[in-house]
Amino acid sequence: MKVAQINNTDYRYKTSFKGIIRTVWRKTPSPNGVHLIDTIKHKNNSWMFRPNVRECIRQYNAFSKLFPGTEKVNVYDCACSLGYGVYGFLLWLLSGHEKHPERFFPIIAKDYDEDIIKAAREGLLPLNEDEIWNICDVVRKDDVIKKEDLDEFFHVDYNNSENMLIGTKCYGYMAKPTKILTDKVQFSVADIREDYVNIEPHRSLVWATNFWPYMGKEDRYKLAQNLYNQFAKGSAIKISDDFDNNRICLQDSKSTAELLLDTGFHPADGIKNIFVK
Repeated sequence: MKVAQINNTDYRYKTSFKGIIRTVWRKTPSPNGVHLIDTIKHKNNSWMFRPNVRECIRQYNAFSKLFPGTEKVNVYDCACSLGYGVYGFLLWLLSGHEKHPERFFPIIAKDYDEDIIKAAREGLLPLNEDEIWNICDVVRKDDVIKKEDLDEFFHVDYNNSENMLIGTKCYGYMAKPTKILTDKVQFSVADIREDYVNIEPHRSLVWATNFWPYMGKEDRYKLAQNLYNQFAKGSAIKISDDFDNNRICLQDSKSTAELLLDTGFHPADGIKNIFVK
């Protein structure tokens, strides 16, 4: 499909999903031995376990409780970027934290950006040192956190760490997800403003995170209503706390959480930023 450009003329930053960018630079040695940061390898605005690993684990536990039993749960990530959020959830599911992880497979991961989906399908993730250890913590097999536990899920190129700079100062690595992860996610290009009609109404969990401020007010209100109408009772939507509810970024007196409540969703019991029909 042709993906529409999302514009919000009132938004004070660049009007696209690439407005706030996490840049991965490749350092190139010059003849005099000085490393020059001169090649952009990748740009995106996401990272593993956003906003932090403990908050993500709390939400993963909540997802399981939202849908008790062993029936299939339809999981959608509507702004998946390179798949950090999807892979984080899969790591938790596959590490013994969920009794029936298979009921969440496959995860349907979509993004309106054709370039980012192409990169996601190629399966190369920039990870900094903190992200590496957070993954090891989630997937660890005993009380000791060690990088060897990562090998089942990612092939990490540790040898090139000195040539990778993520952001402005944090050295990092390129990691390739293994088939145990990639076989359980389906990446495709889609615009949630039109693609909401493809969400299965029943027993669905929709991640609609970190994109609401990039839309104009009319689009936000229309999308909230369309998602509510598409959902059957019991399906749920997840938003982010910091960005999606930032009234300055939204240029609106109403946060996204308040918008969803006004539309008819109700907050999940004791779970922040997850709303259920």
